[in-house]
Amino acid sequence: APDTGYLAGPMSPDGSQLLLYRLRGDRLSAGLANLGDHQIVWTDESPQLPVFGRVAQWTRRGEVFMLTTGEGRLPYHLASRRTVQDRLPGLWRQAAAGRISTRSAVGSGRFLPIRPRTAPGALVAVDARSGGVRTLASGEFIDLEISPSGRWAALVERAGDIQPPAGEAARIASPTRVLRLVLIDLTSGRLSRPDLPTPLAPGLLSWSKDERLLVALAPNTAARRLAVAHARTGRVELLAPAPLALTRNLEGSVYPRAEWRGDRPFAEMIGADGA
Repeated sequence: APDTGYLAGPMSPDGSQLLLYRLRGDRLSAGLANLGDHQIVWTDESPQLPVFGRVAQWTRRGEVFMLTTGEGRLPYHLASRRTVQDRLPGLWRQAAAGRISTRSAVGSGRFLPIRPRTAPGALVAVDARSGGVRTLASGEFIDLEISPSGRWAALVERAGDIQPPAGEAARIASPTRVLRLVLIDLTSGRLSRPDLPTPLAPGLLSWSKDERLLVALAPNTAARRLAVAHARTGRVELLAPAPLALTRNLEGSVYPRAEWRGDRPFAEMIGADGA
């Protein structure tokens, strides 16, 4: 259709189906495309986009686990562009007439939580045959990783507000929300939030074959440290501190490069010569 755009998502493990995104007007929808008969089953879910990590993953049981937005909203990185175009002219007219202020307030101190609140999104499971949807957890999730056995789901959740550090320059990518690690036992539905010694950092969720989860922690804005969370017990094990090599994106966010190789975590490090 002339007013519709499509984006390919991940393919099923057997190569028979594709998760498909459809943008029409101010609505992003998710559908499941059967590559054999060319049929598409559309859901009513509005999916998140993979900006901070994985947001959709197939399982061997023929389900897709997917992160969604609340109330069918467009994902932020789509909505922010069109919101400016849609809203600014009307706001300018109201400001010129003296009906609203032209200033925006940013909270700090006891006014920290004055930001606008929106309904949280969710982690849902979509049946690949029927398109039926099960909601597994609610929250502002930005990253997802299912364990190799399919029993555990690891999520990164945006939680409470962060007081901006007075001694650091503010950047577009400066964190404004606390990130929490969420683990869901997909067999029982039990949800837990492991107690981390320092704040969780985005950009790393990596499972080992024996259900250990490699994550990154952020003692401060620039530094990163690796830790292992044990899914069954919730215990968190800090790995020996070392100078991790960090990749910085255009917005200023930094990410370590690390993964499991067999039963050992590997990471890209900074050498003695700084390389």
